[in-house]
Amino acid sequence: MAADLGVHFSLIDWASTHIHVLYAPNEAQEIPKYYLFWMSLYAGINLIWDYKSSRTANFHIGNLKHKVNVIYNAVTFASSLLLIMGFFDDVTRKLASDTYIPILTASLAGLFITISGLCPYDPTAANTPSTGETPANP
Repeated sequence: MAADLGVHFSLIDWASTHIHVLYAPNEAQEIPKYYLFWMSLYAGINLIWDYKSSRTANFHIGNLKHKVNVIYNAVTFASSLLLIMGFFDDVTRKLASDTYIPILTASLAGLFITISGLCPYDPTAANTPSTGETPANP
């Protein structure tokens, strides 16, 4: 029982010292961890949605080359989120001073655009999987 408590407390200690990296990296070496987490989460959601969706073509590893825009959106999402989270820090808010409105507006726009980019298919297209073939004449 005592050994279990030791593991439990060490997990809590680890989490309390490392979880902040996911929303408020404080040091330069924490920023790559921040980006890696948010980009992986974003791309993972997109890939799982693509794999499970009946509105996209069957999943094939060769189609991953068409996911470059997902990586771009993932970087934009992580950057926008980082800028927004920065406004909860007093030092960052003071440094931004007069520019906080344009930075916040651009960050929110980046979030909204990239959240819609999570969807692996065009929501305005017909409800059929994309096969890459041209339709026959009616």
